[in-house]
Amino acid sequence: MNNVSVELRGTRLTAEVSGDRLRDPVAVQSRDLPAASVREVAVGAAARGSGAAADNMGAAALYRPVTKRIATAEPGRLLPGHSDELDGATVPGTEAGSPWQWVRGPATGVTMPQGALSRPTQDAELHLGDNTAPVLLRDAPAGDYTVEDEAPVGPRPGCSAGRSRAVRERRPLVQARPLRPSAH
Repeated sequence: MNNVSVELRGTRLTAEVSGDRLRDPVAVQSRDLPAASVREVAVGAAARGSGAAADNMGAAALYRPVTKRIATAEPGRLLPGHSDELDGATVPGTEAGSPWQWVRGPATGVTMPQGALSRPTQDAELHLGDNTAPVLLRDAPAGDYTVEDEAPVGPRPGCSAGRSRAVRERRPLVQARPLRPSAH
């Protein structure tokens, strides 16, 4: 799945193609447009030939870039009732009384070797009509809170790690970063 993002800021048009919106474009093109051509228009997609499809089309007002750094907020006190080192011998969400629960899981191959949660990469997704990936959930505390985590991942191409905060199961806010082998 590829993502095409087009931004018009003033008269500068920038188009970017990336894999799954991971902020690692495989192609970027920018052009300055004549001021007379910048106006409100309809948004749509067109394709020539078979095998092309478009999904999740939309338009939104541009963000305003942040130009000043704000003070970094210091985390508050630790919330023991919502803290977990995931360092036990049992996979979270698999025993009675666990604060964790699985949706479509537990994931195939998930283990706790040497007191660390290990979850192999699998061919499943949390987008479009697929929505087949197992998800490990835990209730969030009320109010504002900080999430701190550590996710070491092997150096294989395509590996990624992340966390998500789901408002509803079909609308997660996923924060993930692809990890690539070092070029050096």
